This record gives sequence, C-alpha cells and structure tokens, in this order.
Amino acid sequence: MAGLGLKSIQPASAILVRIFQQDNIGPSLTNFLQFNASSHTLLLAFNDALRINSVNSSALTLTAIIPELLHEVTLSDSQSYLINAFTIKTILSESDRFSLQSHLHICSYRGNCYMYLEAAFIQDYNNNPSGNNRGLIAEVFIDDTIRPDLLEFSIDINAAVISLMFSESISGSSFIPNGLILQNSQNSSLFYSLTTSTAEDVNSPVILVNISGEDLNAIKSKPFIKDINDTFLTISSNTFTDSAKIPNYVNPITLGVSNYTADHVPPSLQSFSLDLQERTILLTFTEPVLISSVNVSRFTIHSSSIGGISIPLGASVAPVFPPNIGSRILTLYLSPLFISTLKLNSSIATSVSNTYISSSASSASDTAGNLVSLTSRKQIDNILLDSVFPTLRSFSIDMDIGILNLTFSDVILIDTFDVTAVVVQKSRYSTNVDRFPLTESQSLFSLDSYSVIIFLGFTDFITIKAAIGVADSINTTYLTLQAHAIDDHNGRDVQAITNGNALRATFFIPDESRPELLRFELDMDVGSLTLFFNDALQESSFDVTLLTIQSSISISFSNSTLIVIDGDYIRTDNANTIVVSLSVSNLN
Repeated sequence: MAGLGLKSIQPASAILVRIFQQDNIGPSLTNFLQFNASSHTLLLAFNDALRINSVNSSALTLTAIIPELLHEVTLSDSQSYLINAFTIKTILSESDRFSLQSHLHICSYRGNCYMYLEAAFIQDYNNNPSGNNRGLIAEVFIDDTIRPDLLEFSIDINAAVISLMFSESISGSSFIPNGLILQNSQNSSLFYSLTTSTAEDVNSPVILVNISGEDLNAIKSKPFIKDINDTFLTISSNTFTDSAKIPNYVNPITLGVSNYTADHVPPSLQSFSLDLQERTILLTFTEPVLISSVNVSRFTIHSSSIGGISIPLGASVAPVFPPNIGSRILTLYLSPLFISTLKLNSSIATSVSNTYISSSASSASDTAGNLVSLTSRKQIDNILLDSVFPTLRSFSIDMDIGILNLTFSDVILIDTFDVTAVVVQKSRYSTNVDRFPLTESQSLFSLDSYSVIIFLGFTDFITIKAAIGVADSINTTYLTLQAHAIDDHNGRDVQAITNGNALRATFFIPDESRPELLRFELDMDVGSLTLFFNDALQESSFDVTLLTIQSSISISFSNSTLIVIDGDYIRTDNANTIVVSLSVSNLN
C-alpha cells in the first residue's frame, strides 16, 4: 500500500459510508436436501443466513405433486433447528408425523416426496421473509426402517372393540388376527388368539379391531378377560406392519389393558330344539352363559303358548366343558323321569305346534353376571321325534327269589308285555335242551317306564333251577326276546334278540337259600309219601332215612308215635317233588 502512495486509515479517522442500501431480499430455498423417514426429519438449504425463531411451520407443505393424487400435508407444530447459518433441520411433530404417515402417497419414497414452501416460512436477520417455492423434490430419501411399538390398548366388551395405540401409523389392512392373543396375566398358559376379527382399513397410529361374533363369544366363554386385572394382550410381530413403502413389522410385546369396559347386556334365549332320540334339549342364547349358573329347574316345557300341559325339566343336567366356563349353546341331558313323563303324554312334544319352553327368574346368567332375560313360552324351532325301535339294553336275574329285571332303551308300555316271548338259556347260542321259554309270571311292574320287573312263575323258576349248567352263574345266563315281547310308547315292537345273539346278564344273584318243605301227602292205599319243596332238588342228595312220620307236632308228647322211613324214592318231573315208596314195615 505504501508503494502505491496510499496511507493507512486509522480508527480515529474512519469514514462514514456515503450510500447504504438496506438488505430487503428474503432468503430463498435452494435445496430440499433430505427427507429421513426413520428419524422423521427434513433438511432445507437456503441462500441466506436464517433467524431460526422466525420459522412458521404451517407454511411448509409436503406433497406427491401427482395431479391425479391430490394429496398434501401441511405442517402444523413441527420444530426446526439450525444446522448452520444457511441450513435448518425440521423435526416432524407427532401430529404432523401421524398425518403424513396416514397418506400412503406422500413421501413414501423419493419419487413422491416434494415440498411447497409458502411465503414467510422463515426470515433472515433483516426480517426479510422467505418467498414462495414450489415443487422441490427431496435430493436424498432415507427409508423408514424403524419397527413400530404398541404403546397401550383398551377393550370394550359391550361395543366389541379393541383399541390399539402405536408409536407410529399402522396399516390396518395388514392385520393378521391370530397375532393378537388375549391372556389372563403377563406370562400365562390361559390365552385366546383372535380368529375372524377385522381391523379398520386405515393408516393411523390408533387402530380399532372389530371383534367378530365368533371371537366375542369365545372371549366371553373364557374364565379370564373379565376385568382390568386379568386382561393382557400379546401382539406378535406379524400382526401389523407400518405404512412405510417397505413395511416394518411391529415389535412383539405383552401389555396389561389400560381401560376395560365390561359386558352389561343381559343374554336372552334365542332358540331351542328337542331331540327325543338323544334325550337332549339344545338351548341357544344370544351370548355365552355361565354353565355353572344354569338352573334347569327354572325351565318348563309346555304344550301351548297359553295354558295346556306344563312339565318342568326337573333333574335334567347341563354339562360343563372345561376350560371354558361359558357357552352360547347349552345341551341339557334330560332325565329318564322327564323323558318318560313327556313320551307317555301324547298331547305335548309331538310336533313343533305343541312344544314351547319358558324360563323363570335366575335360570342362568352370562359370564359377566348379567341374568338371562325371562322367556315367556317360546315356541320350539326344531323337534326330532323318536323313530328308533326300542331295544333290550340289559337284564339281571335273582335266582334266590326268582326276579328277572329287564331294562329297555326307551319308554315302554308295561301292559303290552308278553312273558311268553322271553327265553332264558345257557349261552349266546343254545340248543333246545338248554333253552327255557317262560310260560307265566306271578306279577310284574315298572319303576320308571324303562324297565320291567318280573316275578317268575313258580313252575318256570323251578324248571330253570333244575336245569344243569343253566343260570347258575352270570356266564351261563343269557336271554332271547321275540319282537312282540313289549311295545314302546309309540306302539313299536321291541327289537328281537335271536338265538345266536342272546344277551348275557349284567348282574346275577345266585341261589343261596336252603330248600324248605312246603307240604306233604301220604297215600296209604298205594303206600306213597309225596314231598313238595319250594326249590328244585338234587335227587342224589336225598337221604330218605332222615325222614320221620310222627303222630303229633312234637315228639315230646306221651302219646306220640315216631316212624323212621326206609322206603325207595324218586324225584318226579316236577323238580321240587319227591315221591317215597313206603316199605312194608313202614306201612305196618
């Protein structure tokens, strides 16, 4: 400078600018440097130094800029920071992020990630606002690789909805129902996986799962998912994906419910059917009822909608199916007494038109404790009449007192019983020598309309007892039956049991009583003494010398005469009778 003849300007002699032109040009956006879908950030470059506290987020709009897809998201409350004097980073707020993720066609990849910048987005240090800038594409696009998290869930049993809150937007259409598992604790062996429920087809951080009727009934049938303390949810990784171009599966986790709305709707009887062959009533309710709460005595079958015949179910039984505590469909197994009462009355339960059901208070409740609504004589939906011929299911015999007990598969009419159609025999198949058709009965009766108790006629009883190897144990006691032996309540013959298919006794009581002499006859003309016993006799065991004839009931009388018998003897065709031929000495 000294060589040019110029002198240095000293601070004390500084020169005031003669002309000053104020900066009145706002900053311009030069580059949309980056959109990061994982960190949810944008990098923007300007041509001027920026005053960061002047940012107006609502002036920035992200768009697909595709005419036929008029989608755009204008930011609302996102925050921006300076990277350097000319570059800012905008971090999307949760609401802006969720709004953007709900639009699949905006910034899901670089080709649909454009930006509009309206005026006054930001100012420079001279308070000059930025101008408009349209259609700038992201120079760098970083895909979303972050897996979403389930933050909380709630369940409303009344509305049949599960609400899921995630850390980012989820694709509702990606829902796989069996990935949602309800359980009773954090680590539990009691659980239920959804099967047919559906999720709303939206892209949102809040997904509503509509519980299907099938899943809802299953949930209500379980002994858990009853309050906030026993309701947990496990979400598997494949249950949902986020809405990224390359979808990310959710992180698996188990959470306790945040809010639980219990079932407050009482169930009601929807339909019922009666199966007279299987002896069951099927009750279908609008929702599962607590099986242990069913009080069958509160149900009554009627012959008409008003008045008529009424028969309480009585001792019918509702089965339990662990581990479920509830069921929408209940099968009541009807007692033999109820069935016989029903079948022996031809004015009820013979068609749909004369079969109704009613229930009184406290007949049952659902698994949440809501009582079943009262049912006032609801007509049956379906009735299956008994069309099967009755069969002899089993029989027992008491060879001590002569009782034969026959048990049938259906209600029978005892006054149609024909004892001559019954044969007692030695084995499954027996020749005539070992077969003994009954000819008479002393009496017969039925305790429950399913059985016939026969007091065998004396002749039949003695004949069977006298047969060697027949009815002397359970393995030598069989029975055949002709079709006309008895009719059921509809007048149908019993199914015949033929020789070769004879039925073996299920219970056998052997003869354990000693025979007793019932009476005797003395014929002095022919010289015979006939003895009549109450049981069949083994002839070889008879000892005639143990017989005495005396002149009075007691031999202690002074005028009594005692004669010891020593004649020959023979058992007659009647197995309970012995005839003794008196000797000459006896006769004299």
